[in-house]
Amino acid sequence: MAKRFSGKQIATMSLSTALIAAGAFIRIPLGMDMYITMQVFFVVLSGYLVGRASAASAFVYMVLGLVGIPIFAAGGGFYYIFKSTFGYIIGFVAAAYIIGTLTKKQDCSYIRYLLSGLLGVAVIYIIGITYLYFIVTLYLGKSVTAEYIFITLFLTTIWKDILVTVLAAAIAKKIRRLVRQ
Repeated sequence: MAKRFSGKQIATMSLSTALIAAGAFIRIPLGMDMYITMQVFFVVLSGYLVGRASAASAFVYMVLGLVGIPIFAAGGGFYYIFKSTFGYIIGFVAAAYIIGTLTKKQDCSYIRYLLSGLLGVAVIYIIGITYLYFIVTLYLGKSVTAEYIFITLFLTTIWKDILVTVLAAAIAKKIRRLVRQ
C-alpha cells in the first residue's frame, strides 16, 4: 500500500531537497570535478529532522539533477551517472534513510544523533568511493591507487564531514527540543 504524505511532510521534504541542492553550491574545488560541499550537512540534518522520508528528498534531488537541472556540484543531466562523483549522490539517498530510521524517536540523545550521522557519512563514502573506483577504472580506463583514494578522496574531505555531522547533531537536538515545547 502506498504511503501518503501530509502537506507538512511534503513541505519539509521539499525544503530538504532544496537545502541539499543549495549545499552543492557551497563548495571548494578539489579538481577532477570533485568538490568539498555542504551537501552532507544537509543530508544528515534532513535525516535527523525529516526521518526516513528524507531519503525521498535525496532521491528527488538526484532525479532533478539527472533530468537536467544543474543542481549537482558540477552541473546536471543524465550523463552525470558517468561522472566519478555520482556515487556520493546515490550514497545520500541510502544515508538519509539510515539516519532517518535510526533517529525516528523524538527524544534521541546527542550521541545517538552523532553515531547515526557518522554511520550515514560512512555509507556515503563507501558507496561514493566504490562508484568512483569503478567509473575511473572501468569506464574511463584509468588506474587509481589505494593511496590516491585514501589521501585524495578520504582524508581531504572526511574531517569536514565529521565536523558538519557534529554540528548537525547539535542543531537537530536543539530543534527537536524546541518543537516539543
